[in-house]
Order: sequence, then C-alpha cells, then structure tokens
Amino acid sequence: MRPVVSCAVPPQTARWRNLSLFWALVTFVTSCTVVKPKAFVHGVGKVASGAITERGFSSFWSSWWWVFVKGYHVMEYAILTALLCFWLDKRPVWMPMLVAIAYATSDEIHQLWVPARGGHVTDVMIDGIGVVFAGCLMAW
Repeated sequence: MRPVVSCAVPPQTARWRNLSLFWALVTFVTSCTVVKPKAFVHGVGKVASGAITERGFSSFWSSWWWVFVKGYHVMEYAILTALLCFWLDKRPVWMPMLVAIAYATSDEIHQLWVPARGGHVTDVMIDGIGVVFAGCLMAW
C-alpha cells in the first residue's frame, strides 16, 4: 500500500493556526474593499511625484492590470495553502488544499454582497492555481 503524501513540517500548531487565521482575515478584508482603477492610477501618480506620469501609468495599467490583480489571487491562496499545510502537518496534503479551495469559494460568494464587487468562478479557478502550486511544493 502506498503512503499518503502529507505536509511534512514542524508541529508548531498554535502559531501556524494563528497565522492561517490571520491570513484568511487579511484575504477577507481585502475582498471587502474596492479600489477603483482611476483612483489607483491617480494615487500612483502622486506617489511617483513626476517619475511616472499619471497618463503613462494609466496606459500601462489598462494593459497589464490582470497580471498584478490575478497574480495577487494566486499568491494569496498559495500562502494560505502553505500556512494550512504547516497547521495541519499530520494530515494528507490534499486536506489543506481542499480547505483553501473551500475558502476561496466562500470568499467569492461573500463578494456577491460587496458593492462594486462580484463573485466569479474564474477567480476560484485562479485561486486554485495558487492552491495547487503550494500543495505540490509542500508535498515535494
């Protein structure tokens, strides 16, 4: 019988639990907010103080926003999955992955009630890329 691949990490359960719950809270809070593209571009223009023009950044952002926004989705769920693996260290790696996917799904459902946001199946799939990446890394 083949052994089940598990998250092989040190058992500092309380610390990893707290970090997992904290990161889940960060994810929840960021999904409760909306930054309008125009306000974001204006803010970057102010911070850059002339090094980058607002118009130039606006042109860049209109073409490349998805790399940063969707990349953040991948990153935040890869981090959540890794933290869950550390917390649930004696469990098979698919269990923290399943928890992370369930959380991603619940977060998208939650966004249905956030003004100017929406829940999207495609975002759960993008979150899943981060979950699978971290799960494979942790199993390895």
